[in-house]
Amino acid sequence: ERNEIDKIKQVVEEDKKILFEKDENSNTILHLAAMQGHVRLLTKLTAFYPSDKIKLIIQQPNRDGNTPLHLAKNAIFIFLNYLFEINLRYFSNL
Repeated sequence: ERNEIDKIKQVVEEDKKILFEKDENSNTILHLAAMQGHVRLLTKLTAFYPSDKIKLIIQQPNRDGNTPLHLAKNAIFIFLNYLFEINLRYFSNL
């Protein structure tokens, strides 16, 4: 994961326009990272945005109306549910 993050960081350093580009669903790079629950990548990416723009960026909705903040919350919720299921499966017999 660290190598992938370093590669993405290098691409962003070479062309900061990628931070503001959107795909066909109006997802920015922050939306995509948030959907996958990549907390470390989100931390690195947000450091590239100008401080006066970061609030607008994290509140920017995609085509479905989801912001990077919403998507990150959903990814964390899914992960926590997964951990809860593992806990029930493996530790319910104790």
